[in-house]
Amino acid sequence: MDRQPSFQPIPQLSFSSLGRLEMTPLPSDFENTQNVYVQSVYSSMSSANQIPSAHSPNNEPVQQDIQEMDQMDETDKNPTNPEEGVSISVDASHNTNERQSADEEQSCSMGSVTTEDVRAALAQLFSSKSCCWPKRAIKEMDITINKMWSCYVCSWDIFSEERSAGDYYRADINRMMDTEEYGPIPKLWEYPISPPTRFKGGSKTIRWPHTDCKETCPKCGGDCRVKCTRCHGRGRVTRSQYDSETGQYTTTTETCSRCSGTGRMECPECQGKGYVIGFVMATVNYYNSNISLVLYGGDIPPDPICDAESSLCFEKEGPDLQAPRDFENSDIQETCFDLENRAAKRRAEIEEKRRINNQRLMVSELPIIEAYGTWKGKSCVFWVYGNDLRVYAPYYEEMFSSCCTIMFSVCF
Repeated sequence: MDRQPSFQPIPQLSFSSLGRLEMTPLPSDFENTQNVYVQSVYSSMSSANQIPSAHSPNNEPVQQDIQEMDQMDETDKNPTNPEEGVSISVDASHNTNERQSADEEQSCSMGSVTTEDVRAALAQLFSSKSCCWPKRAIKEMDITINKMWSCYVCSWDIFSEERSAGDYYRADINRMMDTEEYGPIPKLWEYPISPPTRFKGGSKTIRWPHTDCKETCPKCGGDCRVKCTRCHGRGRVTRSQYDSETGQYTTTTETCSRCSGTGRMECPECQGKGYVIGFVMATVNYYNSNISLVLYGGDIPPDPICDAESSLCFEKEGPDLQAPRDFENSDIQETCFDLENRAAKRRAEIEEKRRINNQRLMVSELPIIEAYGTWKGKSCVFWVYGNDLRVYAPYYEEMFSSCCTIMFSVCF
């Protein structure tokens, strides 16, 4: 005799109470029969229709350690929002000849770099590349260091997150249920969730606390049994055997051993219980929006400068971050003010759809060398930049070759 569940079905929940939050609906064939108390789950979370500020005194999260729960289903993916998920570099470089003083050039950390170091950087660049630049030229060319100076990269990061919730279920019916008896259901934006990595895009899913409930099994509809997958509900199976002596096949029919001839078997989804454990699953996406301005970059584009290894000179972070007013270098001060204005516009766009968790301002210094290489009567200017000695040689193609890449980068 088939076993029947001990609870009565109820109508499917409506997810409209969550307002702006995007919900993940149940499958169309899922006859939702949840315990009545689950209706309070969404009503308790629905007051979070407006995304609160991360530092609002009225929305301070409860301080508790949830590190273990945060590890659930973590991914390293970066959200592919074209406006917020990708760093943006803006060239704010000034005329180096006018803005650089002799003191700034002398303070450059590249003062100990020699022409042989520059030559070694070029050789390292082409040692593993199939390029038409004659390697002989690297060894024989005369390299002259024209000048060196310090370049500054000022960057502003805006770290934000978005949360959504949907209804899911699992078949692990032997596990102890985490119901409202163990505590009130936290609201969507009040529950503290630590990001996998600060100031880096990512995503994670979390089983929401105290939302477990019994739901009718979506596979068997609470009947506890389903059509046998071996005999397809017929109760008998047909076997064919080949007789090598006669060269003929013999066919026999026998009772299905899986369902014992009944045509129905125990539901594998609910293990014959007629119900599964339902719960609310929250999805959290993290975004990092970056604005970078390059000061004293000279003729080098801002993107490769931002990627080069540099030395951190200043760092400050906070949800209500403002640019300091006490930089000794007036150009850095002006650039940070420019960043602050750009960040304010970006924040206004982000706050319409996500919560801003934190902001960060960083000022980094990296050295730049302008050098000339002369070989067989031809001269070419190039630059070596960064603590890792990267090379930028945009004019080499017209001077020495016809098929080399215009811009090169090397870690030395």
